[in-house]
Amino acid sequence: FNLARGMSGASGLLFMQGLSLYGGGARVIHVGDRYLPPLVEVPGVGLPLARVVKPPDPEALWEWSCEQRGAGSDMDVTWASVWPAAAALAAHLDGNRHLVEGLRVVELGSGLGVAGLSAAA
Repeated sequence: FNLARGMSGASGLLFMQGLSLYGGGARVIHVGDRYLPPLVEVPGVGLPLARVVKPPDPEALWEWSCEQRGAGSDMDVTWASVWPAAAALAAHLDGNRHLVEGLRVVELGSGLGVAGLSAAA
């Protein structure tokens, strides 16, 4: 992939640092462009999901947002990480399928949506 094509400067460096957090287990899905932020596929360690697609980290997402929308961007970057409560709920639903089996489930304020994806699995 060509990192320079989608990202430059500080965000490119943060993107690469974000990838290193996964010890080589991350795969670049999208380097980021005008419309879509940088995305990586990472192992779903500690989750009932085998893999998760997400921004490399909140800092890389923030840098991308500032480059695309200008300094002072009001983009919420909290969805760039799996929150501990979401991971716990996903694990609970995975271990207790009877709670959601045959039901329609709506996940609000889902961030990356790991709890909802786990309920649907």
